[in-house]
Amino acid sequence: MLENFDIWSLIFQVINLAIIFLLLKQFGWQPVMNLLKQREEHVENSLAQAAATKQEAEEILAKYRRQMEGADQKAANIIAEANKKAEAILKERAAEAEARYQQMIEEAKIQIKKEKEKALADIRDEIADLAVHAAGKLIGRVLTTADHERIVKECVDEVSQLQ
Repeated sequence: MLENFDIWSLIFQVINLAIIFLLLKQFGWQPVMNLLKQREEHVENSLAQAAATKQEAEEILAKYRRQMEGADQKAANIIAEANKKAEAILKERAAEAEARYQQMIEEAKIQIKKEKEKALADIRDEIADLAVHAAGKLIGRVLTTADHERIVKECVDEVSQLQ
């Protein structure tokens, strides 16, 4: 194997390798490194932008949550106030109904009292007429207007005392 070994060939290969290495370093390595550096900067910028977007999204989410809590509280307050108003209206209507009920009872009592007094007055008048008529038959004569009024008054007084 050493028989085919040519030193000049090795030297040319080493020189060719060195030249290719220098050319690659000068023209290939620097652009590749620049490309990798640009890619790395792009990835870092993307990550920074993603982090900023995530932070912004979290802030917006927190803001909406606070708004929702506020809305829930407002809704609870509105419901509580509506319930209070409904209870107040219910109490007011119950009081009005009670007042109307009491008024109707009072009016009925007054009406009953009037009807009772009227009925008693009618009964007194009827009793007085019967008494005068019976007295007239008993005495056998016709009574004068003055006699009639006197007897009616006496009967009315007696009936009034019976109550």
